[in-house]
Amino acid sequence: MKFQNLFLSPRSTRLSAGGLLLLACFLSLSSCHSERGKEQKTPVALSAELNQSLELKPGVEITIELAKPESQNWLQPKPQKRKLQILQVGGTAGISMTWQNEGAEDSDEQSGKLELPNFFQARMMTLPIFWSPGEMYLSHSSGIWLSDVAYEELKKSQASAWESGLSQNAILGPIQEIPALQSAVQSLEPWLAAQAKNSGSLRIVEKSSYALVLNGKMTSVPAVIADTWLGRFWILDHPTNPLILQFELAPGASVSDWLWTNLPLIKNVAEYRVVEFRSSR
Repeated sequence: MKFQNLFLSPRSTRLSAGGLLLLACFLSLSSCHSERGKEQKTPVALSAELNQSLELKPGVEITIELAKPESQNWLQPKPQKRKLQILQVGGTAGISMTWQNEGAEDSDEQSGKLELPNFFQARMMTLPIFWSPGEMYLSHSSGIWLSDVAYEELKKSQASAWESGLSQNAILGPIQEIPALQSAVQSLEPWLAAQAKNSGSLRIVEKSSYALVLNGKMTSVPAVIADTWLGRFWILDHPTNPLILQFELAPGASVSDWLWTNLPLIKNVAEYRVVEFRSSR
């Protein structure tokens, strides 16, 4: 029996009985692992050197790590790296950037360009899993950044209205090629709507630090950890570059949420983290 059949009921994206048992074991192990990974990190100040190195300018290169969904084995996606290059920042164009999956430099199907004209005012991000090959014009999204407006609100009042865009973008990106995964995302919409009443705003949990490779050297950078019900966000604490360094799906979900919804099926492909930042030369 194939792995995915242990989790899915026939002709369905819902978890089977066997899947529930395996998932319960998985959640138990994940909980232990998660607790081990929650060591307190000392906040880092934004020094003049870090401030300059982390500025968002044309020529900046950012590498993220995410999962690569595959139609034959989408329950166990492989990790992959994606390199982003900033082309333009500011003005009426907002942010313009290109992206390319590592190891696929000759493939048009694994590269693209994002135009984010409303970058500074947006109230929603677009997770990398939803980026389609070719050119995309996202008029209401700030990509993987917190918008200037949301960042300023978060710093001033410790809270801001913010959306991960998880259900709004279900028809975008490579998941279009995997009907079961697309269905899993779309099936969450009624449940997400019901939870939204209790989700509240994006709220700061703590000031912290985040380790990444900065210009070839492992460096701790200042970060703010903030939560909504649907996600935990590690945000670069930089006034002109509030890059969302990492996204974790549904830290506030209960065990029953994980067991009776399709959250486990999309967790791996929805999450990502920034692993490298190279300043503009």
